[in-house]
Amino acid sequence: MPMDSSYKKNNYGEVFRAIVQAFKPVNCVELGVLNGYSTINIAAGLKENGRGTLNAYDLFEEYPYKHSQYEDVKVLTQHCPMIVLHRGDAFKVYEQYGPGSVDLLHVDLSNTGEIVRRV
Repeated sequence: MPMDSSYKKNNYGEVFRAIVQAFKPVNCVELGVLNGYSTINIAAGLKENGRGTLNAYDLFEEYPYKHSQYEDVKVLTQHCPMIVLHRGDAFKVYEQYGPGSVDLLHVDLSNTGEIVRRV
């Protein structure tokens, strides 16, 4: 599965790694995975730091627009033990985390101003 992504085209992987290395988050959450480009790069930063977990959420096949297959992304990320891949609704994920429990939140949904406000 190719990792087509505007992030990849613009080499944002280095940005994700740099942010993770600078702030050294332990509990990371990603809303919106698509093909896993940011997921892999956040995990690479965690690995370089020697600690941390990334819980990555996406609707995958349930999303009616551009999406990836859960199993394809699972295979892509299986070599990264710090990634926990979830099928889940971004607007319900907050129910699993208490105040102040997330060190890094990456939101990569089909963003509009309203989506950002809701998250």
